[in-house]
Amino acid sequence: MKIAVVDDFQKDRDYLAIVLESYMKEQGIDGSVYGYPGGEEFLEAFNKSGRFDIVFLDIYMNGMDGMSVAKQLRQKDAECRLVFVTSSDSFAVEGYKVRAFRYLVKPYEKKELDDILDELFSGEKKERPYLEIREDRVSKKIYRDEIVMAELDGHYTIIHLKNGESARIRMTVRELADELKEPCFLECYRNLLVNLDYVEQVEDGRTGWEFFIMKGAGKAPIQKTRRMQVRQYFADYLFQKAQRGEGSHGR
Repeated sequence: MKIAVVDDFQKDRDYLAIVLESYMKEQGIDGSVYGYPGGEEFLEAFNKSGRFDIVFLDIYMNGMDGMSVAKQLRQKDAECRLVFVTSSDSFAVEGYKVRAFRYLVKPYEKKELDDILDELFSGEKKERPYLEIREDRVSKKIYRDEIVMAELDGHYTIIHLKNGESARIRMTVRELADELKEPCFLECYRNLLVNLDYVEQVEDGRTGWEFFIMKGAGKAPIQKTRRMQVRQYFADYLFQKAQRGEGSHGR
């Protein structure tokens, strides 16, 4: 999914790009957002790099106006979904001619933008993976990407979540690890499972122990006999994320 935001007002351009990136991340949609300060810059990029799936286009811009940009875009791309972002809907008739998907009139409410995004991405959304558990005889859903760490507590496992809360389930850590197949989950010590996306740093202990410093969940010791294996797995995981262009959760 390749998206362009074309607006000569940087504050509006940056805000819309941030909202789009956040929305796609939340919905599990793969894509990139590119910002352009004018129609000329956008068309130059379009001619060089090929089509965009979605274009948010301001109509009133310095230099080439958005409607002129849309007409040139339509000469080469009939499929791109076009959303006009403007301070007036007076171009509605011309927008029909270039097959505009929707109008977003400034200043718009967040709810209006969310509704348009739901329509635009209706066919792209992926179900966010979750874990269904029973806690105190009550069924609950825990989103997998919110699990920071899990540790054994007697016959139970305590699952620490990104919001600081925890869940206590009657399951071993190994059984939980068998459920969580994502490569971010690693058993760094016996009966201790960590989500590598929430590792803030690796601490070299003076006593010979090493620890993962987990965001909001304290320290997780790394088993001495597997230290090199665990450190290598973590390094490989970070490298693969960098190759995919993913950052840390930053949660």
